[in-house]
Amino acid sequence: LLHKWDKDAAARLILREHITSAGGVPAMAMDLLESELLSSSSPGILEALAFGGAPSARTMPGDVRRRFEGRVVCAQGYGLSETNAVAVSVQGEDYLCRPEST
Repeated sequence: LLHKWDKDAAARLILREHITSAGGVPAMAMDLLESELLSSSSPGILEALAFGGAPSARTMPGDVRRRFEGRVVCAQGYGLSETNAVAVSVQGEDYLCRPEST
């Protein structure tokens, strides 16, 4: 666990614990993209990066694809989790084709 968000501390945790799926709000995903500690060749690299709670930048799916050379699936989710309702998400190729589909 992180007591306070720090992109490099999160990247070190992802690498150390071999975390394959991470999520948060879009700003956190953008921070991870900016960390020099993560790359497509990093051991224990992410397989999926999911986020929600706010719209992401239109460029997010393409940014994730380029940064991780297509090895990480990007997903944007939406749902009223506080009401225990159904949640929906858009991910992978569909999200790349429709980055504003939230």
